Amino acid sequence: MIKIIRKYYLIIILILLSCDKPITESDSNELLPKSSFNISDFEKSDNCKSCHPNHYEQWSRSAHYLTSKSEKFFKDWIKEQNKRPDSGEDFCAQCHLPVAYLTDEVVGGYDSPNKFIESDLPAQLTDAISCSFCHSMVNTSGSMHTDPTISGDVAAVAEYFLFPGAGVQFGSIADPVSNSYHESAFNPIYSESEVCLPCHNHVIRNNLIETTFSEWNSNSFVAMTGEPSCQSCHMQEYIGYAAIGSKERTVHNHNFVGVSTDFSLPINPLSQSYIDSSELLKSALEVQYRLKDSILYSMDSDYLNFSVSINNLTAHNIPTGNAFVREAWLEFIVVSNQDTIFTSGEIKSNSSDLPTSNDENLLVFTSYLLDQSGNPTNAAADAYDFISTQLPTYGSIEKIFRIPINRLEPGSNIDISSRMLFRPYKPELLRDDHPHLLNNIPIYEMFSITETYVVGEVTYGRQNHE
Repeated sequence: MIKIIRKYYLIIILILLSCDKPITESDSNELLPKSSFNISDFEKSDNCKSCHPNHYEQWSRSAHYLTSKSEKFFKDWIKEQNKRPDSGEDFCAQCHLPVAYLTDEVVGGYDSPNKFIESDLPAQLTDAISCSFCHSMVNTSGSMHTDPTISGDVAAVAEYFLFPGAGVQFGSIADPVSNSYHESAFNPIYSESEVCLPCHNHVIRNNLIETTFSEWNSNSFVAMTGEPSCQSCHMQEYIGYAAIGSKERTVHNHNFVGVSTDFSLPINPLSQSYIDSSELLKSALEVQYRLKDSILYSMDSDYLNFSVSINNLTAHNIPTGNAFVREAWLEFIVVSNQDTIFTSGEIKSNSSDLPTSNDENLLVFTSYLLDQSGNPTNAAADAYDFISTQLPTYGSIEKIFRIPINRLEPGSNIDISSRMLFRPYKPELLRDDHPHLLNNIPIYEMFSITETYVVGEVTYGRQNHE
């Protein structure tokens, strides 16, 4: 059995001294580094609800919570376990069910979230990425790099530096309020993007397969300053209470807003989760038309060359994370006198595939995984290479469309509309195993722009207008 696991308690004296209740020398002697964890070291997240109701509610609609509630994850996980019995369970559990991974508890064999949640497993294991797990971190981890020398296999290699089980919870609040349930300690790592490692930077066989952190770190300014941090976008600040009875202060939203979706539920644009994701995506990029006045000219009397610029405003690629299951694309429509004269990127419904084979103008941002034989695969553990068409960190791309205007009279008005659309899951990846989930895939509008232009005359190759 191939299994690479290194797990430690890492004690940082400065952190321990920041607790409201001082850590004595005798206490420190009891808190020596250990190489194993017990389930009892971690708290059930339900135990946090009475004192931290707001943060608990936010967490309960986050992707961290949904990890153990995802039908798609369990189907993929059981396939991985069947394909690689020696490593498949831990390879996925190291991020999706970290407490189970750390305690060496057997949690495999379940092919649905209902069977998993309704099992006899302790809540500390089924809570997925829980409150207690995150707030016991005392140092940042490194990226996950699978061993490229292991042919045909991948093993769990995540390292976590945790300090659970001693009644201390760590966080970003510099002056925590004492309580009777646990001590609270400030740790600056909770304001750093590195605290999101290792789960958000996964290098498989030396390929950047799921590497949001590397994308973030690729920008020289971001790498040097650490800003914007992951938390600034995905754990937005607001004025509130960290716990019942505590003072009002700046706290962080624990919804960990992103684009992961609970496909078990119908699309509900009024739900807070949908609103959170929609607002985040609307701030991610902008679309611009590269024209300086409202008159369109062309040196070709049959076609108009029209330029659209898409600019990434985020500190990582679009899409990011497991980009190979996600897609963002440009919908481009030209209308004149209520007649549509040009389209690209239009689909009939939220479950329709993109017209990649018959739309030569389609602009789509995504990635594609390749297996050992160079064939497409949708399993990260099978990836030996990848193809990326992602929009890079703070990057821009310009797309030229050739719009047919040969039937339009000079002076005709044309309305040019563009929408950047985002879908968290490609329908083709759900169609075989999860057809009942297809209608639950949302499409978010990231940006839209519509402008009206006037077609100008072209005379002897010179631009004129009357």
